Amino acid sequence: MSDFSKSRFSRPSFNKKQMFKAECAECGNTCEVPFRPNGKKPVFCNDCFAHEDSARDSRREFSPRPSYNNDRPAPRPDQAFNDLKAELRGVNEKLERLISLLSAKK
Repeated sequence: MSDFSKSRFSRPSFNKKQMFKAECAECGNTCEVPFRPNGKKPVFCNDCFAHEDSARDSRREFSPRPSYNNDRPAPRPDQAFNDLKAELRGVNEKLERLISLLSAKK
């Protein structure tokens, strides 16, 4: 087999994640993590992380979310809507007059 065929079928080395040494914020043991700790967030070893994750699940609250729809101000009708309402009132008045005229002839 040539070197080309070996490299073609083998896993490239760049797929391996680089691990970084860290100290667990909970127990103080040394552990390895797949990211570079920057000191801004706590780092947990596998055991403490599993414990912290299960504690977080037990605290999770499943109450309904508050509705903010009632806090919105009522929409203001625009001028085109007001004009349309006035025009419909005029049409209704004319129809009422026509109906009264037709009813009076009977």
